[in-house]
Amino acid sequence: LAKEKSIGLINASPLHMGILGLGEVPSWHPAPPEVVSTGSKARQICKAHGVRLTEVALRLCLGHPYVSTTLVGMSTVEPLEQNLTALEPADDAATIREITAATGEWFNYIWPSGLRRSEILDGANTTVEDGLKSRPVSD
Repeated sequence: LAKEKSIGLINASPLHMGILGLGEVPSWHPAPPEVVSTGSKARQICKAHGVRLTEVALRLCLGHPYVSTTLVGMSTVEPLEQNLTALEPADDAATIREITAATGEWFNYIWPSGLRRSEILDGANTTVEDGLKSRPVSD
């Protein structure tokens, strides 16, 4: 839909609310446990490739052709400096393929959050919670 309508998407959670971060995922996190464990798998894969998961995740978002804005929250200078390294060119394709294969159906999963509201998607009435399982990123 974004491509068809020439709409730039805003990614407001490129690190999946901390799941793809470097620290521990807080106990209050709304994602299903399977999504949280997927973050651990992805972190291990990145470590084996000698890269930080935060860099790979941010580069994936920043390089997506339909994402025009990526919002990242940071509370200290250290994560700011770490996140800036995601702007450096790198070839993460093999790492991303391995993460995608290892995480299966949980890759790009979106969980329900916020208020339930009607939205129009592809001309059909649906609610936020009706279609939250995202599809893999593709053209």
